[in-house]
Amino acid sequence: ARFLATELRTRSLNPHWIAAMQEEGYAGTLALLKQANNFWGWQVTAPETVRAEMRIFLDILERHYGKRPIIYTTVDFYRDTGIGQIGDHEFWLRSVAGHPSEVYPGQRWTFWQYTGTGIMPGVTGDTDINAFGGSRIDWPAWLAARAQPG
Repeated sequence: ARFLATELRTRSLNPHWIAAMQEEGYAGTLALLKQANNFWGWQVTAPETVRAEMRIFLDILERHYGKRPIIYTTVDFYRDTGIGQIGDHEFWLRSVAGHPSEVYPGQRWTFWQYTGTGIMPGVTGDTDINAFGGSRIDWPAWLAARAQPG
């Protein structure tokens, strides 16, 4: 676990790497998401270690971007790591087999990815489709609270 923590901190949590990802815009966001999704060795690491390192990762991202990250998680990662115990973040839950209330009982969520094989006009191939956890009235307020200044 100590090796994984050192590896994570020296590569993925390096402020220069994060700055480079930020300069890449959307592609950089996807790289950061991929990094968290494929959190090295989480399947064989103690869940409390994964959560501790994830907190460090989230804190560094928040300091760098000035915004609190949303935690995107799959059912397996959620179950195996107990990532839902990080209670001070919003969650983006992936569940293509059922509603989050069934798959993630009791977990609050902001977004729900309900398919990875959606069809969208103007998009070639399969695409993820997501739902917002609030109402149409909540949506503008949610966006405004996270808008970049200026």
